[in-house]
Amino acid sequence: MMRDTEKPCPFISDEIIKYIEECFPMKDFDVTTTKEQLLSHVGQRTVVNFLKHQHVMQNESVLTNQ
Repeated sequence: MMRDTEKPCPFISDEIIKYIEECFPMKDFDVTTTKEQLLSHVGQRTVVNFLKHQHVMQNESVLTNQ
């Protein structure tokens, strides 16, 4: 996901991951959910998943000394 012109992602701690998971938990939706509510939640979870992925990549880099 990182291009040559992008800055590296700042360090993401376990505490940050836990915090954003608590702030933006996965939800179940029903037929009364509006499109706007659904899209908002999808956007939030996209950011959470991106940060979780970066966190994993950072931890793998530390373990492999890259």
